[in-house]
Amino acid sequence: MKAKLIITAAVILVAIIAVLAFYLIRPHSAELPVQNPATNPFGTPAGTVTTTSGTSSDLLPVILNDGSTVQVPDFTKSNQPDWAGPAAGYQVAGSVTSDFVITYILPDPTTQRPQFLITLLAEPLGSVRLAAEQALRTALELSDTQLCALDTVVSAGPGVNDAYAGKSLGLSFCPGATKLPN
Repeated sequence: MKAKLIITAAVILVAIIAVLAFYLIRPHSAELPVQNPATNPFGTPAGTVTTTSGTSSDLLPVILNDGSTVQVPDFTKSNQPDWAGPAAGYQVAGSVTSDFVITYILPDPTTQRPQFLITLLAEPLGSVRLAAEQALRTALELSDTQLCALDTVVSAGPGVNDAYAGKSLGLSFCPGATKLPN
């Protein structure tokens, strides 16, 4: 029992460190972006919003790679673990004690796009990635095409699979994704 607790704590610590390291290593602009009068205070270009179900206070604007914006359910306001917040990111689905964890990293000041980190924490990677993709689809209420337009990094967690360590595997249904064994 004590060994399980220590292992769980170690996995949580490694996941938090990995998310923080990734966030801190990313290039950041030294200048704050100039706010375009045609955008709202959250950086959403006017006239490019796609809305899912819910009221505007329940929705979170997410800018896609093509510059368009979608509204997704605001997962940042509910059921967040202790480590979640603006610096470490927010848990979208899964957990550091399950087969995967999906973390939302706040928008990069230079691109205004957030990033979704999907960390696969168990084998077989192919099946775990499919489960994570379904959880992402459900949490964000987006189509596969919209999910492919997100800034997403899918990777094997520390010590899970040396063959895929350090590689961005992509979402299985998006162009350029790495084919994984089920």
